Amino acid sequence: MSFQKLDDLGHKLEALEHALAILGADEATHMAVGGGEKRAEAMSALAGMHHARATAPEIA
Repeated sequence: MSFQKLDDLGHKLEALEHALAILGADEATHMAVGGGEKRAEAMSALAGMHHARATAPEIA
């Protein structure tokens, strides 16, 4: 993998981490009653995307 592609992947991973952090902070401070299930689904989907990219065979 070229450095540019690896750098791009790093930026995408950072963006996913940032989104997860925002959702986590919002969950701890502002989450609406009954919003836990949808929040968990969203966080799970983002965490799965992050894991798939971070462990992709092309970067191993």
